[in-house]
Amino acid sequence: MALYDRGVTLNQIGDSQGAIHDYTGVIELPGAPVDQVAKALINRGIKLGQTGDTQSEICDYTVLIELSGAPVDQVANAYFNRGITLAQTNDSQGAIRDYKTLIELPGAPVDKVAKALFNRGIHLLRANQKPEARTDFGSIIQLEKAPVRTVVDAFLILSEIHWSEANWADGLQAVNSGLEFGKREQSPYFGSSEDLIGVVFLAGLSPEPRRLKVSELFGIYQKNSALPVLGDGH
Repeated sequence: MALYDRGVTLNQIGDSQGAIHDYTGVIELPGAPVDQVAKALINRGIKLGQTGDTQSEICDYTVLIELSGAPVDQVANAYFNRGITLAQTNDSQGAIRDYKTLIELPGAPVDKVAKALFNRGIHLLRANQKPEARTDFGSIIQLEKAPVRTVVDAFLILSEIHWSEANWADGLQAVNSGLEFGKREQSPYFGSSEDLIGVVFLAGLSPEPRRLKVSELFGIYQKNSALPVLGDGH
């Protein structure tokens, strides 16, 4: 615990190498509790990634995933972080596999499952697999106790998918549902409107239909007291 806590403190004051050294001490300490080793592997992986050593970062996440008795929340973190890192190295399929495993991991924290669904949905959308992407974003919305921000972002992405298929009514409904959900936060969260507005203006509509769509969108944001967000997007 002393090694781990010192590593955290060294990281906080900007001593990355000192932090990595202490996390390594925990990982290599004979008889160290598995939960401490798991946390040290996660933290060392993150720091190694920040220093540009991507392969060692991925290795630490893999060691944690294979660590007997590791807490499920730390295993979920390792799958999620490895998925992000694989995506950054252009291994989209590897990232999708890790997100899938996390989503199906018994006992995985809901927030990590929701974020894995979101990230996988984005990858699928970029691969033009709209039905599969739609399913992932829809699963977030149905996921009990999913983070409000992730749910709102999922609604907004769904609206973009609907609009890209000229399904304006369902798209507007998704926007409205997302904004209503975002009001649940103590500090309401409404996501970003920039991509929504971009979809409208790139849809090839003539001026009058486009004006009507923008007017409807404006009305939804006004009804939900979210006009400042729409203003930023505009």
